[in-house]
Amino acid sequence: MEEQIENIADALLPITVDIDSVRVDPTNARVHPASDVRRLARSLIEFGQRKPIVVNSATGLIEAGHGIWLAAKHNGWKRIAAVMVNDDPSKARSFGIADNRLHEFSSWDDNQLGKTLADLRAENVDLAALGFLSREVDKAIERLNQDSAPDEPVFPICPSFDEHYEIIVIICRTLQDWMMAQTVLRLRKEQNPPGKTQGVKLSHVVEFERFAKLWKSR
Repeated sequence: MEEQIENIADALLPITVDIDSVRVDPTNARVHPASDVRRLARSLIEFGQRKPIVVNSATGLIEAGHGIWLAAKHNGWKRIAAVMVNDDPSKARSFGIADNRLHEFSSWDDNQLGKTLADLRAENVDLAALGFLSREVDKAIERLNQDSAPDEPVFPICPSFDEHYEIIVIICRTLQDWMMAQTVLRLRKEQNPPGKTQGVKLSHVVEFERFAKLWKSR
């Protein structure tokens, strides 16, 4: 008896078909490079097929799920779960485009993604099965750590007085720092806000504490 290699959710077993009885649509505009197929194949091994592909019953062409079909073939599957629909050629092409296009309008919550990946890594979950390369996970977690650092400024800091800018914005968080900045730079207290400058100026932002250290070491 041949060993079953497919990993298909029980609820989908009644709608499985011979994998070679369906075909990729040659007019499909979505490209699946080998690296993409390998990621999907690894996901199928870990989670199995949990949603069916969509196949046109008249033509046997896949309308949605080309990547999953390719990944299943890559894994040596003989059967795959498929929903059969009776679309005319125009609707079949339209649905294929819509299925791919509409996914592109969602985006990641980078903060939540970083937290979740960090938690899953701590639980020794195989993150490659989620479609993430190790360097992508490292980057997501690193971004999370940078965002959560309490003393890390969210704006660029002028590294030295050797750099020249037309405008430097000094952030003074206390009245004492502001008074010190006025004294050091011989600033004149403006009674009215300055007028708008014309054009684009090269500028930089620096915390007063950082500015004071640079000023002393100039």
